[in-house]
Amino acid sequence: MLGYIIYGDGPKRPELGERQLPGGAFVTLRMGQQAHPLGPLALRRARQGARRMRPSQS
Repeated sequence: MLGYIIYGDGPKRPELGERQLPGGAFVTLRMGQQAHPLGPLALRRARQGARRMRPSQS
């Protein structure tokens, strides 16, 4: 399953969701816009959110 990150007005903590588009179902991660989007804290939050989007390996 493919996924993407949505930046902008969003929750303070990253939030996983699912969106149905014509191409299929996509996992989404909503993140609030950071004051410094390329700063170390923003990049760390994006990495953590991307890890959450990965399917669990059992």
